Amino acid sequence: MKNWVDRICEDYDITKYQLGKLTGLRDTWYGNCARRGTKLQNIKFNNALKIANILGISAERLLERYGEKEEIKHRIKI
Repeated sequence: MKNWVDRICEDYDITKYQLGKLTGLRDTWYGNCARRGTKLQNIKFNNALKIANILGISAERLLERYGEKEEIKHRIKI
């Protein structure tokens, strides 16, 4: 199963480097998240907001689409 970083890059047809340039976060940060298996829910909210803004979606939508489904149910009232 692909991690959230790879799924975002695939869905939006961009590289980690491009995503880093757009968000102001280093591409190595994205690579580390992918390699370490960091869950989207565990990154800093500011970083999630930067990613959501660049993608043109809300932070809530970002979590719904790319987060771990079981953990999201506990954090967001659906």
